Amino acid sequence: QRQRQRQKQKQKQRERKTDREGTRFTFLMDAEEEAVDRALTVLGLTDSDERLEEVLDGMLPGLLRSMATDSQAARTRLVEGLGHVNVRLRARPSVRLPLMKLAHLVVLDGVPAVTRNFVVVGGFLEKAFDRADDPDKRALAEVLIPGLGTLDRTLASTVTRIIIRSVAVHQDQDARKTLLARIKRAASVRDMATLTSTALKALLRELEGPLSDLELTRLVLFLKEYNPTAICPHLLVAAADGKSDELANAGLTALKALSGGTDIEKPILVQSVINLFNRKSIELRCLILSRVLLRSTAAANIFPANLKIMFESLNGEVTNSKLRSLGMSFCSWVIAHGSMENIAQYGRLLVTSLLTLAHGSDRDVPEAIRCFAFDSLGDFAVRHPSSIQSDHSLPKVFIDVAKDASNPEPVRQAATNALSSLGNVYLSSDQATLSQLEIVLNSLFQPSEIAPQLLIAGLKLSNAWFPFKSTQARLLSIIAAGDSRKTVSSSACDGLSRSRWARIHPDSSEEDRRYPDFPEFVKLKNQLPGKKERKNKQKNNRYETGGMGC
Repeated sequence: QRQRQRQKQKQKQRERKTDREGTRFTFLMDAEEEAVDRALTVLGLTDSDERLEEVLDGMLPGLLRSMATDSQAARTRLVEGLGHVNVRLRARPSVRLPLMKLAHLVVLDGVPAVTRNFVVVGGFLEKAFDRADDPDKRALAEVLIPGLGTLDRTLASTVTRIIIRSVAVHQDQDARKTLLARIKRAASVRDMATLTSTALKALLRELEGPLSDLELTRLVLFLKEYNPTAICPHLLVAAADGKSDELANAGLTALKALSGGTDIEKPILVQSVINLFNRKSIELRCLILSRVLLRSTAAANIFPANLKIMFESLNGEVTNSKLRSLGMSFCSWVIAHGSMENIAQYGRLLVTSLLTLAHGSDRDVPEAIRCFAFDSLGDFAVRHPSSIQSDHSLPKVFIDVAKDASNPEPVRQAATNALSSLGNVYLSSDQATLSQLEIVLNSLFQPSEIAPQLLIAGLKLSNAWFPFKSTQARLLSIIAAGDSRKTVSSSACDGLSRSRWARIHPDSSEEDRRYPDFPEFVKLKNQLPGKKERKNKQKNNRYETGGMGC
């Protein structure tokens, strides 16, 4: 019984304590509501502009801070009161607001989020900026940038736009330099990163809210004194701007002055300009290639993004002759400066893409691009022969294109040159590979139908790939030696002389240097495409056993 009595007493004590706290909380909420009512009453009784400006200077920051109250009734009255302030401000454009006090509410620690939202999203900060004097406008950027990195994305975008307008008030470049130096000392790395990333959106004209061309131009002049690597994308975007000549000239001038101090090997810079390349602006793409990517070894090794840039430039939907020319240069840059590890991993993808351009089957590929694709394939074969050694289809592709009379003559010549570049690719290949390559050489056994350059290329490859005892390679040389074109017949002599062949293959064995057996020649000659059977069997036998007339 005594325990039950003690429990009842404790329960009553807890109930009395709860009642006291609830009464106190209700009293505080009532007091806040009364304070808000008194403030709004004072505001409503203010009639002159001078008095209204004085009242708002002292009262507006407090009202905005009070938006964090727990009293729903007080918050409702505050929203109504701030709406009343906005109505009166629209009717009185000359009334100024406490700009610096509102700016501190945005960036200082401990300010409730709801207060910041009302200051920025509610438009009070921008209204205060529009009504402020020039000295206050100039000083605003120095207040807002330290702490900018703590804001969420929406607030940071709006605040950065106001910062850009503040910077634009500085008409003198020396003043902008001094301002940036002070800001760099006060702002954190995160603050400056937020500023530069949002400023890039502004230069891309993707930031909500109006910014004039003059304000964007002065933003470029302000940023050009900052870290060259960080602002290189900004200057590229500004220089490619097609709406304002003044902005484009400022960006291009700053970009030329910046080129010496930019670390174009930094992956973060290369990745940022690659992201900008995805925008369908020919002028911007040309600047990115010429100013950054064609000078950076790091750009040559960012696979597969660099392959996309290459082929978008060469034959994309948005391109022109200048961009194609830069795309060709970038392709050669990637082939020349790509690391062995990256080439080993992505070389096959590069070759496949170049073959697509070389065939011209993807779209109506210009003749110059097809020729360049073959030249690049030849360059790739010379620089990275091991990367394509397992692909036995390249010789046939090149021969077929070079033989096809429907292709333009420059394309056929480029395919022939690419074929000549395969000499080191299939050296010391196994017998299975050589057997496949022999099949490819079958298409060269009609020398009168083949251009002399192609036949000479085939002769050189046969001498490089096959041992001297190879029947097919020697037969090609025998037939070519009887060609009426002197350039072809003289080239074929290298394949008929063991001493000349041995000079090409100094490490070859005696077995490889021996002559082929004559019956193998006869057997192979009878299998050649296009061979006409002689009507006189006796003469036919004499032709075959007598050495085929060679």
